[in-house]
Order: sequence, then C-alpha cells, then structure tokens
Amino acid sequence: MNHPDSNDLDALGQLLRTAGVPKEPDEDQTARVRADVQQHWQANVARRQRRMRLRYGAGFGTLVAAAAVWLFAIMVPRQAITPPDTSGAVVERVEGAVFLQLAGQETANNHLLAVGDELPQGAVIISGAGERLAVRLPNGMSLRLDQASRLVYQDGSNLTLEQGAIYASSATDATQQQQSIRVHTNLGSVRDIGTQFEVRLDGEGLRVRVREGEIELDHADSKTSAKAGSDLRLTASGVLQHNTIDAHDASWAWVSGIAPIPALEGKNLGFFLDWYARERGLAIVFEQPDNAAQHRLTEINGEFAGFSPDTLLEVVLPACGLDYENQGGAILIKEAPGEQL
Repeated sequence: MNHPDSNDLDALGQLLRTAGVPKEPDEDQTARVRADVQQHWQANVARRQRRMRLRYGAGFGTLVAAAAVWLFAIMVPRQAITPPDTSGAVVERVEGAVFLQLAGQETANNHLLAVGDELPQGAVIISGAGERLAVRLPNGMSLRLDQASRLVYQDGSNLTLEQGAIYASSATDATQQQQSIRVHTNLGSVRDIGTQFEVRLDGEGLRVRVREGEIELDHADSKTSAKAGSDLRLTASGVLQHNTIDAHDASWAWVSGIAPIPALEGKNLGFFLDWYARERGLAIVFEQPDNAAQHRLTEINGEFAGFSPDTLLEVVLPACGLDYENQGGAILIKEAPGEQL
C-alpha cells in the first residue's frame, strides 16, 4: 500500500498556517485534519484499479490544500449568495479581459466580465486582441465571442454584431427550450434553425459559415437558406458568394478554444466523446468496434474547468487505457499498448 511521506505530512501544517484562516488552528484540529486526509487518500488509492480517477498537481498535496480550505470554511461564516436570474444570459468562460458596457454609458464605466455574470439587455460586449468569451443564452445555446469583436446583447433572441465574429451552438439537451436567435448586422441578419454557425463581420463584408443544421440569411430583399457545410460571403456591394467548408476545418479552432467544459464528474466516456465530437466537428471511430460499448461506460471523475477539448482528450483517453489517432475528419480510438479488456 502507498503511504504519504514525511514531506507531505509536514506540508499540511504549513498549508493550514497560510490558508488565510483568521485564527491559528490548535493541535487537536490539525491532528484530526491529518488523520482525515490520510484516510481519504489511502481509500482513493485502493479504489483506483479499473475505475478511472484523474488527479492533478501533487496528489496528496492537493488533498491537503482542500482540507485547509474545508477547515477555513468551517471557521469563517459563509456569506449569503444570490444566484443569478436564470432567465438571462450567463457568462461561462472568459479568456483575457472582456468588457461589458451598459446601454448609453461611456467606456469609462465598462465592467470587466467574469464567470457567472449575467448580461443585461442592451449591454455591449467588447473583446480585444486575444480575448474571447463564452455565454449560455436563456434558450440553452452556447454563444461565443471571438477576439476583436463588439456585440450588442439586445435580448435572448436578438443580437447585433457590430464588429468581429460570434459562434452559436444549439443545446443538445432535449429539455432545453429551442428558441431561435437572430444575429443582426449592417449587411443582413442571420436566423438559426437548430444549428452551429458563425457570423463574421469584417472589412470585406459579412461571412456566415454553417457547421451543423441550417440557417436563414436575410439581406436586402432576399432570403437565402444554407445548410451544414455552407460558407457564405456577402460583400458590401450586395454580392452573395457560395463556398463550402468542412466541420473539422482548422479555422474553427477558435471556437473550441473558448468552449465551456461540461461537468464530467460521474459521467461516462461516451458522454465525453459525444461532446468532444460535436465541439471539434469530428467523427469518433473505435478500432475494435466490439469493445466500443464497454469502453463508453467507463466512468470519469475529476474537475476540468479551463481545459481545451483537445487537451482534455489527451488526458481522458490514456486514463481509460486508450490511445487515439487523428485521421483528419475522424478520431480513431485504439487500445493503449499493453491494455486489453
């Protein structure tokens, strides 16, 4: 059986002294925390075997830090937290400094957005170079704002893109309300019909790319429908050009880079692979199809906020005894060397 060494145990006392606790814990409290953490750590080691358990950082040191936070929470009364109104759009992920400007206010009053913030109607969202944002709309859609963009959040169904690009992905949960959204620009408007799509406004005009489902583009006195794989370019002079694009094209990379990571604790590998495939526009293929169903039931445990989908794939599959190969439009999943069911 594995045992924590003396350095791990000595680190506990240091963490408890520096965790921001208003009052130094006494020796009895420290001893109890030591015993609880060691017991929990040993129990996790015994359960590992085939059940997947992902840990990060220093292992035991991470558990000790969690224990210090737990002790702090006991000694400091919690403040009441008012949950955001779930009828609004809520920020799920932020990269860099993305600002919100209330309607009618100057830039001096900009608010720096953070995870959990709700977007008020009429607010302007502004991202600079290298800054991106992911928001969950009231209808369950995931909305993502690219760098160097400016978007007016009119309400849960209407958005005005003034500069840059947004990407919208419809909810996969059947319980979510599937109300369409409309993205307005100075050259035309785009309405989704259960889809994943991007709207980009730049110096050359309006570009609309459809990754999944279908959209409707209103421009001048015309309406144009476009299905998955369509890449439309509407010039400032009103000329509409039709091209095609693959769901796994490299130009979609910014979208997955800001993707909100779902809660994976207690979920199975199949749930993760389905989410990954849709985020990356890739098919999932098992080298040994007869083992696919059993592999998909492997349970995942861990917290992964802040990961990218590709990094998460590199972490999850080896922990399940699997390897993979990117074959362009598909991910081929193989048994890891030395691993057999």
